[in-house]
Amino acid sequence: MRKTLRSLTAGSVLILTLLASSPVFASHKIVSISCDGNTHTAVFTIHSVAGGSWDSFVWANSTFIEDMAGSNTAGSTFTVTIVNPLFLPGVNVYTTTSQYGDASTICGPTLNFTDGRCNQEPYQVGYFAMHVTEQNLDDNADTGVTHKIVEAKGVQLFRLKGGGLQVNRMGANNKMYSFTIGSFGVHED
Repeated sequence: MRKTLRSLTAGSVLILTLLASSPVFASHKIVSISCDGNTHTAVFTIHSVAGGSWDSFVWANSTFIEDMAGSNTAGSTFTVTIVNPLFLPGVNVYTTTSQYGDASTICGPTLNFTDGRCNQEPYQVGYFAMHVTEQNLDDNADTGVTHKIVEAKGVQLFRLKGGGLQVNRMGANNKMYSFTIGSFGVHED
C-alpha cells in the first residue's frame, strides 16, 4: 500500500506540475489587442486568472517593441496601452510569451465617421455646394485652356488645360483651398 501511495504521490506531483505550466491553466491571458494606426496606439486587454506577475513581449511585424510586464490580482481584467510610431495602418502587432496566451491584430485606421464621408475630423463640417453631372463635365471638355465649369456657394469648379478638374474654395481663414482631380493618380471616370 505504501509503495502504491508513493507512486500515486509522485505521479500526481508530475501531473500538477505539467498542468500548472500549461497555457490552458496560465495565470494571465492576453484576451485581445486593438490597434489604431492613425494614433500609433495599441491597447492590450489582459485577464488575470490566478493573479501575480506576468510578462509578454510586444512586436510590430518582426520588430521588437517592448517587454510588457506587471502584477495583478486574481480575476481582474485590465488594459495596457502602448504608443509607438511603428504602429501604422497595416502593421501586424502581436505578443509572444512562454506561458500566456498570445494575441495579434493588424493596425487599421480608426474612422471618426463610418458613413462614407471624406471629412473624418469632427471640425470638418460642411455641406454640398453643387451637383455636377457627367453630362456637365462632357459639355465642358478640355479646350486647351483652363475654364470655369460652374460656381455655387463660394465653390468654383474648373476644367484645367490637359483635361483635369480643380475645385477652389476660400476658407474661413481667407486662404484659398484647391483640390485637383486628374493628377497624382486620381482621375475622372
